[in-house]
Amino acid sequence: ASATNNITSEDHDPEQEIWENLFGKRSERFIPSHYDLELRPIFEEEGKRHTMPGKVLIIGTTMEKTNKIRLDPSSTFSFEQNPEHPLEIKSSSIKVTSNGAPVTIKNVDAKGFYIDLDRKVGAGETIEVYIEYVAKIQQKEFSKGFMHLPCGKDCKEAEIAVTGFNAYAWVVETHCGHIFPCLDNRDYKTTFNLSLIRKNEYQSAANGLLLTTTPHSQLKGWMTDKYTWNTKIRMPLFAFTVFKGYSYEQSYFGKEKKIVKVFAPKEDINKAVNVINVTATAAAKILSFYEEYFGSSSNVQKIELFFVSTSYRDFGTSFMKTMGMNFYNLDDLIPKNEADQSTKLRVIESVVGSLAHQWVGEWWDPEPETSLVFTKALPRFLEYLGLQQIDTALADAAIYKDILEAEAVDRDDENYQSHKDNWSKGTLLLRMMEEVLSKDVLKAGLQTYFNRLWSENGTRVTTEEFYEILQKSTGKGKLPFDIATILGSFVHNVGVPLVRVGIANETHFVFKQERFRYVDSRNKTNDAVWYLPVTYTQGNERKTIWLTPDQNVKYVPGNTSELLLLNPDATGYYRTLYEDSSLLQRLQQQLELNHTEINPLTRAGLLSDFFVFADEKYSSYGAALNLTSYFNEGSANETSLVVWTAFITKFTGTYNKFISHSQYAKMKNFLLEKVNRILEDTNPPKENEQIALRDYLLGVACTLNHPYCETKAKKLFLEWRANSNGASPLDYLYPDSRPILQCAIVANGGQEAYDFLLAKYREAIKAKVSTEEARALVKSLACAPDKPVFQKLLELLLTPPSSGGIEEYNRWFIEDYVLKTPLPNGKEIILPFISKNFDLIDEKLGHRPGESVIPWKIRALTRSWHFSSAEKKKEIQELLKLHEKKFQDEGNLIHVPTLYQELDANIQWMDTHGHDILNSI
Repeated sequence: ASATNNITSEDHDPEQEIWENLFGKRSERFIPSHYDLELRPIFEEEGKRHTMPGKVLIIGTTMEKTNKIRLDPSSTFSFEQNPEHPLEIKSSSIKVTSNGAPVTIKNVDAKGFYIDLDRKVGAGETIEVYIEYVAKIQQKEFSKGFMHLPCGKDCKEAEIAVTGFNAYAWVVETHCGHIFPCLDNRDYKTTFNLSLIRKNEYQSAANGLLLTTTPHSQLKGWMTDKYTWNTKIRMPLFAFTVFKGYSYEQSYFGKEKKIVKVFAPKEDINKAVNVINVTATAAAKILSFYEEYFGSSSNVQKIELFFVSTSYRDFGTSFMKTMGMNFYNLDDLIPKNEADQSTKLRVIESVVGSLAHQWVGEWWDPEPETSLVFTKALPRFLEYLGLQQIDTALADAAIYKDILEAEAVDRDDENYQSHKDNWSKGTLLLRMMEEVLSKDVLKAGLQTYFNRLWSENGTRVTTEEFYEILQKSTGKGKLPFDIATILGSFVHNVGVPLVRVGIANETHFVFKQERFRYVDSRNKTNDAVWYLPVTYTQGNERKTIWLTPDQNVKYVPGNTSELLLLNPDATGYYRTLYEDSSLLQRLQQQLELNHTEINPLTRAGLLSDFFVFADEKYSSYGAALNLTSYFNEGSANETSLVVWTAFITKFTGTYNKFISHSQYAKMKNFLLEKVNRILEDTNPPKENEQIALRDYLLGVACTLNHPYCETKAKKLFLEWRANSNGASPLDYLYPDSRPILQCAIVANGGQEAYDFLLAKYREAIKAKVSTEEARALVKSLACAPDKPVFQKLLELLLTPPSSGGIEEYNRWFIEDYVLKTPLPNGKEIILPFISKNFDLIDEKLGHRPGESVIPWKIRALTRSWHFSSAEKKKEIQELLKLHEKKFQDEGNLIHVPTLYQELDANIQWMDTHGHDILNSI
C-alpha cells in the first residue's frame, strides 16, 4: 500500500497491470481510514431469519482526481463469479460527501460497489460514503462473513455466531465484504466504531473496547452494544460475536490487571468448571510473564477465549485467531465426562500457542525469501517460554515436536521453498541464539524488535534489520562473528550440520563439522557448512567453540578418559555423532548411573540421533538400542515425556520392519518390558508429566495388547453394548484416543465385538453420518486378532453392499489401510487371499481396464509390512508365476522387477541390520 501511494501517474510501474487487474485503476482507488458500523443480527424472526441489516459510514481519501469510487476492489471477482451476492445493497440509501459537501450520484453498480459521481473529486479529499444494506448470516461450514455455528452433538441452549473472515488473516483476502462494504485487503489499517444491536437474551463480545450497553430506542426487547477500535487495525483482526447460553470464568494479568475471560456453554462449564478456571488462571499467568519479559503492557486491552460446541470439523485455533479474541472447538478439547488433569494439560497446551500470537500481534511478514524463517518462528518461541511457566515437560515436548518438523524439512534438502518457510527451524535457531548470546541479550533484542512492530506507525522488519537489532543488543566484539553471518549461514544453507566427535590423543578431542547426509542424498554435491557454535561440558566446565567454513575441524583440550557431553541443553542446531566407542560408552554409563544428570531434551536428542544414524548407516542399531538399556535398570526409571516420545517415534519404524518376521515376538517382548515398567511406575501418576506420558503411551500399549489398554477397551465395550440408546462412550474421549480404543475393542472383544462394530458401521451408513465417522468404524474391524475374522473383513471388500459388503467409497479406504498398516494377524492371510481372489480383486479393486493392480498392491505390502524373508519372496514368486500371463502390460513390467528389488533389499536389511538388532535386545 505504501509503495502504491508513492507512484505518480507519470511513473513507470512494472506491476501496474497486476495491481489494476486485482484492485482497480489508481484513479478509482478509495482508501478508507474509518468505518462506522451498525449491525443487527437476526436469528429467529420469520421472513428475516439469518439476515443482518446494516448501515455503514465509510470515511477515507481518494488516490487521484476521479469521478468513480470503487469500494470493494479485490472481492469483485469472487462476487461476479458467485450469483448469490453476500450483500443486498439499498442503492437509494447511498450518500456521498467530499470535504463535507454533498456530491450527486449518477449511477451505482452494487455488484462491484462502484459509485459514479456527477463531478470529479480531487486527490486526497476526505470522502464520506453512507450505505444501508442487508448481509446474510452464513450457516455452512467454511463460510465467509458472519457464521451461525451449528451446535455440537449434545449442545442444548448454547448458540453462537462469529466473524469468519479472520480465519484468513494470513492471506490477502479477508472476506469482510460478506459483512459490510469494505476494502478487502489486509495491507490497510483503519479504525472502527460498531453499534451491535441484539435481542435481550443474547450477549455480544468484540475485540474492541465496549463503551456502552443501552436498550434500543425503537426496538422493544433489543439492546445496543457500542464498541470502538480507536487504534488502527488491519481488516482481518476486526472480530465480534453474538451468543447465548454461555458463561465464563475470569482472571487478571499484568500490572494494569487486564481481564482474561474464558467462555463455554453453560451446560459444559458446569461440568468442566475446573478446566475453564485453570485455563483462565494459566492464561493470566502466561500473559503476566510476557508483560514482564518484554517490559511493556500487552497490545490488547482484554483477552476473551471461547470454547465453542460445534459440529464444524475444523473449527479451532488454526481457524479462528484474532487480536484479543480466540475460539477453540470445545468437543476436541474437553470430553463430555468430568474433566481430569489430563484435560487441563491439553487445554493449556492449545491455549498457549494462541496467547503467544496474541502478544506478538501482527506478526506476519510477506517479505520474500528468508524472513519467514524467523518472523513465523517468534510466536512459537514465545510459546516455549509460556509453557515453561506452566510445566517444563510440556515445553520440552513442544521443542522436540519442532525438532521433528525441522528434520522432515531438512531431509528434503533440495526444496528451498519449504526450507525458507521452515518456522520450526527458525524457532530452534532462536533457542540456539539464546544460548550463544545469553537469555538477557536475546530478550533485549526481542524487546526492541517488538517495540518496532507495536509502535503506532509500526513497519515490517526485514531479516537484515532483525539481525541488526540482535547485533546492537549483543554489542561489538562479544562474538567472533556478527549475527548476520551466523544466522545467515543457517538460513541460506539447507540441511542440518553433523558434528563428529573423536579422540585425537590423551589430551585432546577432535570436533569436525560436515553436512549430515541421508543415504539417498549422498551423491549430491552441496557440501556447504555453517558458522556453528558447539557447546560442551566436561566435569564442572562448560565451554563453547566455533566450527566455521574456514575451520571446520578443531582439536579441543580435555581429559579424554572422562565423560564429554555436547549440546548439554539441546540448544544447538546440529546432530552429534560420538565416533569413539569409549565416548559413547561413558554416556551410557552415566545414563545407567543417574540419567537425571543429563537434560531430558539432550537424552531425547541422543536417542533420536542414534536411531537416525543407524537408519542412514553412520552407526549401528546396537549403539542406539544400548542407549535405552537404562530404561529398565535401577530404581529410577525413565519417566520423561520427551525421551519416551523420541524413543517411540524413532523405534516404531524399526519395530514395524519385524511385523512379518519370525522374530516379531522377540521384538514385541523387548518393547513390552519397557512399556510395562513405565506404566507400573507411573500408576497412579504423581505429576503432570506422568499424566501426559500415560496418555501418550496408550497407543503403544494397545499395539502390545497391554492390560492398561485391554482393561479400558473391555470396559468401554460393555458400556457401549449396554447403552439402550446406542450412544458410544467413545464420544466422551479425546478425538485422537477414539480410533485407538475403538481398534482395541475389536482386538480384545473377539467375534462379538467385531459383529457389534460392523453393525454400528451399517447403522452409520444408513443414518448417513459423516464419511470420517463411518470410516473410523470400518477401520477398527481390521484390528480383529483372529485369522478367520480378519479373513471375513477381506471378503467384505469384494462383496457388493447389497449383499452386506463394504460401500465402494469406503472399500478403497479400508483396502489402502490394510495394505499399508502392518497388522500381525494378517501376515499369513493376505497373500493367499490375493492369490485365491486374483481376478475378483482386479475387477473390484483395480484402477485401469487391462492392467492388473496385483503387483502394485504387493509392492505396497512389501514396503509397509516389510516382507523380508526368503520364504515370503518364494510365496510372492509363486503367486506371480501362477498369473504371469496377466503381467505383460507396460505398467506391470515396471512394478514386477521393482517389487523383487525391494524384496531383496528388505532381505538384505534383515540379514544385516535386523541381525544386529536381534542380538542387541
